[in-house]
Amino acid sequence: MVVCFTAHRPHLLYGYELSNKKYQLLAKKIREICIMLIERYSVDTFITGGALGGDTVAFFVVENLKIRYPCIKNILAIPFKNQPNKWNDIDRERYRRMLNLADELVYVDALDRYKIPKIEKDTYNIRKLQVRNRYMVDCSNYVIAIYNGNCKGGTYNCIQYAKKQNKTIITLNPITLREGKMKFS
Repeated sequence: MVVCFTAHRPHLLYGYELSNKKYQLLAKKIREICIMLIERYSVDTFITGGALGGDTVAFFVVENLKIRYPCIKNILAIPFKNQPNKWNDIDRERYRRMLNLADELVYVDALDRYKIPKIEKDTYNIRKLQVRNRYMVDCSNYVIAIYNGNCKGGTYNCIQYAKKQNKTIITLNPITLREGKMKFS
Protein backbone atom coordinates (compact mmCIF):
# COMPACT_ATOMS: atom_id res chain seq x y z
CA MET A 1 0.00 0.00 0.00
CA VAL A 2 1.25 3.44 -0.96
CA VAL A 3 0.78 6.92 0.51
CA CYS A 4 1.69 10.22 -1.07
CA PHE A 5 1.83 13.65 0.50
CA THR A 6 0.61 16.97 -0.79
CA ALA A 7 1.42 20.04 1.23
CA HIS A 8 1.76 23.78 1.25
CA ARG A 9 5.01 25.67 0.75
CA PRO A 10 6.64 27.48 3.70
CA HIS A 11 4.91 30.82 3.15
CA LEU A 12 1.54 29.10 3.71
CA LEU A 13 2.81 27.14 6.71
CA TYR A 14 5.15 28.47 9.39
CA GLY A 15 7.91 30.09 7.33
CA TYR A 16 11.27 28.83 6.12
CA GLU A 17 12.86 27.90 9.47
CA LEU A 18 12.13 24.20 9.99
CA SER A 19 13.32 24.32 13.60
CA ASN A 20 10.19 26.38 14.36
CA LYS A 21 8.18 24.69 17.13
CA LYS A 22 5.08 24.60 14.92
CA TYR A 23 6.94 22.47 12.36
CA GLN A 24 7.90 20.09 15.17
CA LEU A 25 4.22 19.76 16.15
CA LEU A 26 3.30 19.21 12.50
CA ALA A 27 5.98 16.50 12.21
CA LYS A 28 4.62 14.78 15.31
CA LYS A 29 1.12 14.71 13.83
CA ILE A 30 2.39 13.43 10.45
CA ARG A 31 4.27 10.70 12.32
CA GLU A 32 1.11 9.61 14.16
CA ILE A 33 -0.84 9.37 10.89
CA CYS A 34 1.97 7.42 9.18
CA ILE A 35 2.22 4.94 12.06
CA MET A 36 -1.54 4.39 11.95
CA LEU A 37 -1.39 3.74 8.19
CA ILE A 38 1.59 1.37 8.55
CA GLU A 39 0.07 -0.62 11.41
CA ARG A 40 -3.61 -0.71 10.36
CA TYR A 41 -3.39 -0.70 6.57
CA SER A 42 0.02 -2.25 5.83
CA VAL A 43 1.33 0.87 4.12
CA ASP A 44 4.95 0.27 3.15
CA THR A 45 5.72 3.04 0.66
CA PHE A 46 5.60 6.82 1.01
CA ILE A 47 6.03 9.33 -1.82
CA THR A 48 6.84 13.01 -1.34
CA GLY A 49 7.41 15.69 -3.94
CA GLY A 50 10.68 17.02 -2.56
CA ALA A 51 9.45 20.62 -2.42
CA LEU A 52 10.04 23.12 0.36
CA GLY A 53 7.66 23.18 3.32
CA GLY A 54 5.36 20.29 4.10
CA ASP A 55 7.01 17.94 1.60
CA THR A 56 10.36 18.32 3.34
CA VAL A 57 8.88 17.76 6.80
CA ALA A 58 6.98 14.66 5.61
CA PHE A 59 10.08 13.21 3.92
CA PHE A 60 12.17 13.43 7.10
CA VAL A 61 9.33 12.05 9.25
CA VAL A 62 9.18 8.97 7.02
CA GLU A 63 12.96 8.69 6.98
CA ASN A 64 12.99 8.63 10.79
CA LEU A 65 10.21 6.02 10.83
CA LYS A 66 12.50 3.66 8.89
CA ILE A 67 14.35 3.06 12.17
CA ARG A 68 11.19 1.55 13.69
CA TYR A 69 9.85 0.14 10.40
CA PRO A 70 12.87 -0.83 8.28
CA CYS A 71 10.66 -2.33 5.56
CA ILE A 72 9.12 1.00 4.51
CA LYS A 73 10.30 2.88 1.43
CA ASN A 74 10.75 6.63 1.15
CA ILE A 75 10.42 7.79 -2.48
CA LEU A 76 10.99 11.25 -3.91
CA ALA A 77 8.89 12.19 -6.94
CA ILE A 78 10.75 15.15 -8.37
CA PRO A 79 8.94 17.29 -10.97
CA PHE A 80 12.16 18.18 -12.84
CA LYS A 81 15.87 17.74 -12.20
CA ASN A 82 16.67 21.42 -11.60
CA GLN A 83 13.98 21.89 -8.94
CA PRO A 84 16.26 23.45 -6.28
CA ASN A 85 18.18 25.82 -8.57
CA LYS A 86 16.62 29.00 -7.15
CA TRP A 87 16.57 27.87 -3.53
CA ASN A 88 18.90 29.24 -0.85
CA ASP A 89 22.02 27.30 0.20
CA ILE A 90 20.45 25.81 3.34
CA ASP A 91 17.43 24.49 1.45
CA ARG A 92 19.62 23.13 -1.37
CA GLU A 93 21.80 21.27 1.14
CA ARG A 94 18.71 19.80 2.84
CA TYR A 95 17.44 18.77 -0.61
CA ARG A 96 20.77 17.03 -1.39
CA ARG A 97 20.40 15.10 1.87
CA MET A 98 16.93 14.03 0.79
CA LEU A 99 18.26 12.85 -2.58
CA ASN A 100 20.95 10.80 -0.82
CA LEU A 101 18.55 9.28 1.72
CA ALA A 102 15.64 8.45 -0.59
CA ASP A 103 15.12 4.81 -1.44
CA GLU A 104 14.14 5.80 -4.96
CA LEU A 105 14.21 8.97 -7.07
CA VAL A 106 11.60 9.46 -9.77
CA TYR A 107 12.12 12.37 -12.16
CA VAL A 108 8.53 12.72 -13.30
CA ASP A 109 9.22 14.86 -16.38
CA ALA A 110 11.38 12.01 -17.73
CA LEU A 111 8.47 9.54 -17.68
CA ASP A 112 6.74 9.21 -21.06
CA ARG A 113 3.26 9.17 -19.56
CA TYR A 114 3.87 12.43 -17.69
CA LYS A 115 5.83 14.43 -20.25
CA ILE A 116 4.34 17.77 -21.23
CA PRO A 117 4.53 18.32 -25.00
CA LYS A 118 6.87 21.10 -26.12
CA ILE A 119 8.24 21.63 -22.60
CA GLU A 120 11.94 20.90 -22.17
CA LYS A 121 12.94 18.11 -19.76
CA ASP A 122 14.76 19.01 -16.51
CA THR A 123 13.69 22.68 -16.58
CA TYR A 124 11.14 24.62 -14.57
CA ASN A 125 7.58 24.92 -15.75
CA ILE A 126 4.71 25.47 -13.31
CA ARG A 127 2.68 22.74 -15.01
CA LYS A 128 5.33 20.18 -14.03
CA LEU A 129 4.39 20.63 -10.37
CA GLN A 130 0.77 19.65 -11.14
CA VAL A 131 1.94 16.71 -13.27
CA ARG A 132 4.20 15.53 -10.43
CA ASN A 133 1.19 15.64 -8.10
CA ARG A 134 -0.86 13.65 -10.60
CA TYR A 135 1.92 11.02 -10.78
CA MET A 136 2.03 10.71 -6.98
CA VAL A 137 -1.75 10.31 -6.70
CA ASP A 138 -1.80 7.79 -9.56
CA CYS A 139 0.75 5.66 -7.68
CA SER A 140 -0.99 5.87 -4.29
CA ASN A 141 -3.82 4.32 -2.32
CA TYR A 142 -3.90 7.13 0.24
CA VAL A 143 -3.14 10.85 0.13
CA ILE A 144 -2.07 12.80 3.20
CA ALA A 145 -2.89 16.44 2.52
CA ILE A 146 -1.34 19.09 4.74
CA TYR A 147 -3.98 21.58 3.76
CA ASN A 148 -5.27 24.86 5.19
CA GLY A 149 -8.61 24.85 3.34
CA ASN A 150 -7.65 27.39 0.67
CA CYS A 151 -9.57 26.77 -2.58
CA LYS A 152 -6.68 27.48 -4.92
CA GLY A 153 -3.09 26.38 -5.48
CA GLY A 154 -1.22 23.13 -5.95
CA THR A 155 -2.36 21.38 -2.77
CA TYR A 156 -6.00 22.17 -3.53
CA ASN A 157 -5.60 20.97 -7.13
CA CYS A 158 -3.94 17.76 -5.94
CA ILE A 159 -6.82 17.06 -3.55
CA GLN A 160 -9.34 17.66 -6.33
CA TYR A 161 -7.48 15.22 -8.60
CA ALA A 162 -7.28 12.63 -5.79
CA LYS A 163 -11.05 12.94 -5.27
CA LYS A 164 -11.64 12.27 -8.98
CA GLN A 165 -9.40 9.20 -8.69
CA ASN A 166 -11.40 7.93 -5.68
CA LYS A 167 -8.41 8.00 -3.34
CA THR A 168 -8.75 8.05 0.43
CA ILE A 169 -7.57 11.49 1.54
CA ILE A 170 -6.44 12.25 5.07
CA THR A 171 -6.34 15.99 5.62
CA LEU A 172 -4.17 17.63 8.24
CA ASN A 173 -4.92 21.28 8.86
CA PRO A 174 -1.61 23.04 9.63
CA ILE A 175 -3.42 25.78 11.56
CA THR A 176 -5.37 23.57 13.98
CA LEU A 177 -3.34 20.34 13.54
CA ARG A 178 -6.65 18.50 13.35
CA GLU A 179 -7.07 15.69 10.90
CA GLY A 180 -10.02 14.64 8.82
CA LYS A 181 -10.66 11.84 6.36
CA MET A 182 -12.39 11.82 3.00
CA LYS A 183 -13.19 8.54 1.26
CA PHE A 184 -14.36 8.61 -2.35
CA SER A 185 -14.69 5.03 -3.55
